Amino acid sequence: MRKCKKCQGSMFPERVLDMLDGLVAHFYACINCGRREDAAHCVRPMHAAEVGGAARS
Repeated sequence: MRKCKKCQGSMFPERVLDMLDGLVAHFYACINCGRREDAAHCVRPMHAAEVGGAARS
């Protein structure tokens, strides 16, 4: 488990979807203070599986 550099609280993975630009961002967020850290390769193009819908052509 990751520890927050500010308050030493536990950090959990968080995913943010930007539906307008078609991007997904991955962060780690602290449970105690709410501070966020970027995860490796944090911003990527979105895929249909991440939205929850089936891909159709």
